[in-house]
Amino acid sequence: MKKLSILSLLKINKQKQLDTFLRCLNSYKSLLQNNDVEFLVVNESTDTFKKIVNDEISFIKKNTKFLNVKGMVNSVRELIKATNSKYIIFLLDDVELLFDPNIDINDCISVMENDTSIDQVKFGGGKIYNANENQINNFKKTHKPIKINNNIIWLNESSKENPTYLISQWNSVTRSDTLKRLNKKLNNKVNSWDGFCSECSKIYKNENNKTKTGWLNLKCGLYAWGKTKSSFENYKLNYDKNNR
Repeated sequence: MKKLSILSLLKINKQKQLDTFLRCLNSYKSLLQNNDVEFLVVNESTDTFKKIVNDEISFIKKNTKFLNVKGMVNSVRELIKATNSKYIIFLLDDVELLFDPNIDINDCISVMENDTSIDQVKFGGGKIYNANENQINNFKKTHKPIKINNNIIWLNESSKENPTYLISQWNSVTRSDTLKRLNKKLNNKVNSWDGFCSECSKIYKNENNKTKTGWLNLKCGLYAWGKTKSSFENYKLNYDKNNR
């Protein structure tokens, strides 16, 4: 069994989309080339770009597994079913992994290995990154800091009585078993990525399990290219503020 699966659903039909995806893909290069990581892809790009995308992916990860599936939600669900690992990350075609020496996804995995009640550790965007100082201080009061190497992971217990944290798909390391379980329970009428995430969160919220989720460093380790340059600057400014 591999340690980590990186899943990607692609539908590229413009040169600008391709350029953005290649930048995002390369930001994951060192992670993808780890022997303990598998890469599973559904590529529904147009004929003009499909081979280019496949070739670029295969150049970085020679043993990438390409699934022949149609439709966004079907593809996401089949990718989850096909994973052969303990943990899952989604690689979106327009979200870049930011370089930061303190953002080490392996530390997310290590803390989850040490505590099997932790279902997910987020390393991506979220409201906390644009929060004011009072909101951040309140956040810290309700979360337990766990130090691992040079990182701090802020943990919160999630249960039916205290559903503060719900599962998020695109910005996190998540246990494969958890996503596979939620995937099986999912309503077949879900027809969008947002709907998939929302329904998984509802199922997770209603499960009577005392589990934990966390945030790595209260930082944003991802940059979505649909965002403005000013939001990117805000992400960088919040790095140090959120870890004071």
